[in-house]
Amino acid sequence: MDLSSLDYRIISTIASVVMTLAWVAYLHLALTQYMRANRPFLVIQHAHENDPSALCLFVNLSKEPVHLQAVMACVHRGDERTSFRITNYERITATEQNVQSKLRQGPIQPGGYLVLGSFADIMLGNQSEDEDSEKLTADHLSQIDSLELCVAVVYASKKYHIGARRHFFLEHLDGNTKIHAYSIFTEQLVHRKHRRTVRAWVNAGVDPWEEQDTADESQSQSGSHIGKKQS
Repeated sequence: MDLSSLDYRIISTIASVVMTLAWVAYLHLALTQYMRANRPFLVIQHAHENDPSALCLFVNLSKEPVHLQAVMACVHRGDERTSFRITNYERITATEQNVQSKLRQGPIQPGGYLVLGSFADIMLGNQSEDEDSEKLTADHLSQIDSLELCVAVVYASKKYHIGARRHFFLEHLDGNTKIHAYSIFTEQLVHRKHRRTVRAWVNAGVDPWEEQDTADESQSQSGSHIGKKQS
C-alpha cells in the first residue's frame, strides 16, 4: 500500500469536511444576521417622566411598516379588572409632523409612532373628559393598581398577527400618583406561540385576557409582580 497516496486521500477528505462545515457556519451566520436585522421591534413608551399626565407612545422601530389592528388596555383595581379598546389617538409621521388625524387602524412607517393619549386618559377613559376637577381625577387614579397595554399589528413578512405588550404599576404616595413600568423592555409577541393571544386582541368582542398563553413566562412573572404590589 502506498502510504503517501493514503495520506493524501485522508487529508483531502478532512479538507472537504472542514470546508463544508465552514460554509454551513457562514450560511447560518448570514441567515441569523438577516433574520435579526429584519425582526419586527415595537415599543410602548412614556413620552416623559412618570406622571399619569405623560403621553404614551407606540413606536415602530422595525425596518418595514406595520399595519395597526388593535390597541387594548386592561386596568386593575384590586381584584377588579376592566379591559377595553383604545380607538382615539393621533398619528405622527417619522418626520415628527402631526397630521392631527383621529384613527382606529392604519399603517405606521419605520421610525413613525402614535400618541395613544396620556396614561390618565387611557386609564380613566370617558371619566377624564367628564371630570373637571383635578382632585376627582386624582381620586379615580388612586384606586388603580396597574395597567396593561397591548398592541396588535400586521407585519409584512409575517403571515400572522404580531404584538407588543407592556405592564405598568401605579405608586400612590402622599396624595401623588406616579406610574412606572415593570420592565425597561416592551414584550415582543412575534413568535407562533403568541399567535392565539394576539389574534384574540384583534377579534371583536373577545377579551384577550381570557385566552392568555399560559406558557408565556414573562406574563407569569408580571402577574407575580402585580400580586406583590397589591399585597
